[in-house]
Amino acid sequence: MKNIMKALRYQTLRDNVTYYILIGMLALFGITLYSEMNGLLNLTGSEYASNSTIIYGALSSMAILLFTTRIFGWDYTDKTLNYEILIGHSRKDAFWSRVLVSLSWALPFMIIVMFVPLLLLTAINGWGIYSDMSNIIIRWVLSVFPMFRLFCECILITTLLKNCYLGLVIGFLFTEVTYSVMMAIEVMGKIELGLFAVIQSTCNMDKLISCPDYTFEYINGKDEMVFITEIDPVFAVLSVAVSLLVGIGCLMLSYRYFRKTDLN
Repeated sequence: MKNIMKALRYQTLRDNVTYYILIGMLALFGITLYSEMNGLLNLTGSEYASNSTIIYGALSSMAILLFTTRIFGWDYTDKTLNYEILIGHSRKDAFWSRVLVSLSWALPFMIIVMFVPLLLLTAINGWGIYSDMSNIIIRWVLSVFPMFRLFCECILITTLLKNCYLGLVIGFLFTEVTYSVMMAIEVMGKIELGLFAVIQSTCNMDKLISCPDYTFEYINGKDEMVFITEIDPVFAVLSVAVSLLVGIGCLMLSYRYFRKTDLN
């Protein structure tokens, strides 16, 4: 398994598509930051964490889709995956090596996109008074669970399709269409999703990291807007439970299909 992982890391580092993905994602990240730069540099950590994070959640989702489908599904596409089995590696090692290497690329990028701006702004301007730090930390830590679920869903889609490009397209459509439908139900139907937001991974993450509600408190002689960051304990538990159940279920289904089907 270690040899397969080493080969996959080497292959990924030498893959031009890897760098296209990195350059594209960093460009989008940079454009987003630049477009908000005038106001962004003046934000405290609490302001940024409370109302400027949805776009970075979207970038994290896209990074997971791109890295996972490419790394996990590339050897399907170029018809070399079966070679590992022919030279004596088990299907178990071939599958889980790809899962771990895909996760080792997707997860760090997600963490960088989500946390680096927050840490920099907090270091420059302080945390501020606009939200409770402990609640924000809880929300952001919880957001990792639906992202793990999305990662596992991408693994399942790529395994079933046996093609990294189809996996990316279908994974993107699946994610965006279901997310758009749920948002349309909430906005156009004026129906609060509430606990039903856990049904879809990106929607679940959106509800965890965004804090649209606020109140005014009298602080230092002025009325200041303070974001409501408390999270419903039931929603938090459901987010973790559903994400783990669906994510692990997707991995188990993927592994079962990987073991039983022709890899060519």
